[in-house]
Amino acid sequence: MKFSVQYRPGRLHENADFLSRIPMNLISAIPADNNIMCQEQQKDSLCKAIITFLEQNEPWKKEDGPIPSWVCEIDYFFVENGLLCKHYQPTSVKRKNFEQCQVVVPLSLRKQLLQEYHDSPLSGHMATRRTFFRLRDKYYWPTMLRDVKEYCTSCESCALGRRVHSTKAYLNPLDLATRPFEVLGLDFLGS
Repeated sequence: MKFSVQYRPGRLHENADFLSRIPMNLISAIPADNNIMCQEQQKDSLCKAIITFLEQNEPWKKEDGPIPSWVCEIDYFFVENGLLCKHYQPTSVKRKNFEQCQVVVPLSLRKQLLQEYHDSPLSGHMATRRTFFRLRDKYYWPTMLRDVKEYCTSCESCALGRRVHSTKAYLNPLDLATRPFEVLGLDFLGS
């Protein structure tokens, strides 16, 4: 059986699958009005601090207290349609040329996102690493990796399905002896 591969320009490729297309920026799909994320960001202290810092466009002063970790990444933050986001450059070889936008998640919505990305039937209770990578593609918060680790290790469903790595042999009960020297035990060394 022989196959031949022919090149067709993208505009002629009417039945293209989603794998052959460049991923779209998801920020355009988020409506700006009546958005829960926008409302929660307005209430969150971290998001408010970043937005205020972006609007004032002034360097951090010593009177403001210790420098938060996000100040060194301030160039990556931006506000679009009232939603605080962060530019993210993927490190994987396949996707490093496609800059993505991460939505900055307020504290009040983090647990809900963790549940959706780990517990929902479509997420499949993936381990810490895969849950983190899936979340990191679309969302940002400073303690994301630590929060994902804590959430995945405390998941009861995952704990029940987790394999136990035991290197010890099982203990076997010995038969009871009825007279002296009926049962002997021997420990030996060497091959």
